[in-house]
Amino acid sequence: GDGKYIASGGYDFCIKLWDAETGDELKTFSFFKDHVTALIFTSDSKHIIAGSRDGKIICIDILTSDTLYTLRHNDCITSLHLSKNGKYLLSSSWDKTAKRWNLDTEKVYKSYRCKSRLNFADFSDDESAVFIAGRDSTISCWRIQDSIKPQITINFSDGAIRCFDIFDTLMVCGSTTGSVVRLLDLN
Repeated sequence: GDGKYIASGGYDFCIKLWDAETGDELKTFSFFKDHVTALIFTSDSKHIIAGSRDGKIICIDILTSDTLYTLRHNDCITSLHLSKNGKYLLSSSWDKTAKRWNLDTEKVYKSYRCKSRLNFADFSDDESAVFIAGRDSTISCWRIQDSIKPQITINFSDGAIRCFDIFDTLMVCGSTTGSVVRLLDLN
């Protein structure tokens, strides 16, 4: 976003919008019937996309408080990421899938089925691939157009990967144990 706002969500089933400069609460959105588990702003900061424990993903217009669309998984949403052009949303879930949604049609463009519940998913920097972290202590790399099997899978023995970030060709991974941080060269 543009840095004007901060959004928070959690166990109270609400999303709160805050003024980043003053810290004042601006609005509360109450659209969920379960915990809010993932949040992102669109690049223009006009919308919040949020996911919940019940598998629901909604897009909220910040000014009007309207729900623009609703998407679904069958279990808890664990991460949300937008493509650079804002046309695609990547979601991961405990239902063992990561889904690449076409936001123009509000339909699944590609679905990536994994062997375990998922903790995290994100696009590669060049958006030619999707990286998916499972609760089975793996990170798999899928080519964007291939939803049959991953190109490569890396196994870790010291805890499931909870989150990661990609910087050019370097991936930084954090584990659920909190005691391990890994650096992977993607070349």
